[in-house]
Amino acid sequence: MQAKAVCDYVGRCKLLMTLCVFLSAQNLRAQQVAVEEVPWFKLNLGTLNMLNVPPFSFNGAQCDKTGRAYFSISDPAYSTRLILSFSRDGRSPVPFLFPKDLDASAEWHFAISPDAEIYAIASVFTGDGTHTLIRYTSSGDVIARTLLQLPKGFLINSFAIQSNGRSMIQGFTPNRVNESPDTGTAPTVTGNSQTVFLDQNGKQVLLKNGKTFSLIAGAPGLVAAKNNGTFVEVSDTSLTVFSQSGDVLTSLPAVKPYTDSKPAKLEYIDGQIAIDFTRVDPAQGKALDPKHPELKFGPLEETWLLLNSEDGTVKGFYRLPEGFVGSSLCYLGSGEFLTIAVRERQAVFLTATVP
Repeated sequence: MQAKAVCDYVGRCKLLMTLCVFLSAQNLRAQQVAVEEVPWFKLNLGTLNMLNVPPFSFNGAQCDKTGRAYFSISDPAYSTRLILSFSRDGRSPVPFLFPKDLDASAEWHFAISPDAEIYAIASVFTGDGTHTLIRYTSSGDVIARTLLQLPKGFLINSFAIQSNGRSMIQGFTPNRVNESPDTGTAPTVTGNSQTVFLDQNGKQVLLKNGKTFSLIAGAPGLVAAKNNGTFVEVSDTSLTVFSQSGDVLTSLPAVKPYTDSKPAKLEYIDGQIAIDFTRVDPAQGKALDPKHPELKFGPLEETWLLLNSEDGTVKGFYRLPEGFVGSSLCYLGSGEFLTIAVRERQAVFLTATVP
């Protein structure tokens, strides 16, 4: 197993909503905490539930507001499945299948809306390329498709979708690398980061061009959707809240447990923002390429950060017990996390709670 959101009263309601978001943004802006001021906690392992399916590998996982977990399958034995989901007790597995009429070699990403609706994007890069947003029922049936207006050659890193179908998609377009005589150093392949805001019909509302970055270091940032109609993006340097139209409501410096930590998961739930930071364990990680000593491989060390989503108050950093072998999946709210591990060759869910 791999571990690697038509009457006079309408205007007033909209105004009230805008003011509430603005005031929350003002409060959030005031909360700027130094890393050394953040308290640390060790999570307590709790209930164990077995997943009664063959072992599988995945390259991403998310949870909905009920605590149901969804996995992006990367195992050949599950090759017809795009997503496999389980209730938080490990029961009721539901497969979400590849639509048979779409290119099976498409690149796939998925996201769960704040109201627990399941969406996936199929990206095909042959010809002019297409990006198709697919909406599923909770039982795995396709109920809608929408073509998205994304830049040509755009590669998705992370996307979030509201329950009204408006979306925020963060990704990049890679730069071409010109061949040159061997100089003894590996070429630096770069990408231009971009963030696209789309309406419910897949039409582009706003395109934001970001910084150029090295692809070997990985695409920067993650996005998530909140049920009040806002989006949030976290990067190595900042935490930014956006409106559905892409307006910046507030931005804060990032609070990371370590300087080399990278955000791996971002969630809005239970009135909190939860960020899972990872880094290669400094005691066990190794640089396999002497030309890129900064690129290390090895077991991942995970640390969750919890913040109040309204005023930005930092609650703390949270770590699993030493010696735990598995992966954090989601923050479930109310001080409870969901993890996955293997026990006697069987995949299991383990809850972990705040002390």
